[in-house]
Amino acid sequence: SWKRLREWAAPKGLPIYPLSTITLTSYVVSRSKTCGAIWIPQVCATARYVSKRLGMEPPRTNDDFITA
Repeated sequence: SWKRLREWAAPKGLPIYPLSTITLTSYVVSRSKTCGAIWIPQVCATARYVSKRLGMEPPRTNDDFITA
């Protein structure tokens, strides 16, 4: 969820407004260790949706590191 992404990024000082592909990739790698890969499409869809709703350019969610 966006809330978990925000909670993960805040202590690391990573901005999520706008959400960069690098930050999203780091989050996916970090969370996939405990959650597996099944949730990745959901977090990518959430990132695209929230970014667009806030008028920001969405991150590239089709990068190899995210979809692999």
